[in-house]
Amino acid sequence: MPWNVQKINDGGVSSGPGAVGDTGHESFVCVYGGQQHFAYRDANGNIQDAWYDATDGWHLQQINNANGHGPAVAGEYVASPAATAPAVGDLFVSVYDDGQHPTGQHFAYRGAGSGSGDVWDCWWSAPTPSDLTVTPTSII
Repeated sequence: MPWNVQKINDGGVSSGPGAVGDTGHESFVCVYGGQQHFAYRDANGNIQDAWYDATDGWHLQQINNANGHGPAVAGEYVASPAATAPAVGDLFVSVYDDGQHPTGQHFAYRGAGSGSGDVWDCWWSAPTPSDLTVTPTSII
């Protein structure tokens, strides 16, 4: 099968704003269940998550709420509104699997704030496949 190319944000397959930083430190691609997530940092310090699933196509959500300013894109869902520390780098996304199915997805990043070494973790958890919930943001 031949290679293909697509633009993920900024007028591409999602309405996500432009990305800042270097690929590999400021953006991350992760598979969760039947979804593929393209996470990146925007110029305001928000973590954007453009994700695709075969059933519904492309979606966009903002993971944190940098400086409490709300969504970067009008109407965009803000997953962790209490996470107001702007992301300044070192984005990493991982999936937690309880051995039977994926039960959580974590978006970890270095945030601006009182300490230059603050690491924030915004996560989504599903205790069971039929009980889908969003868990509040926590600092680690």
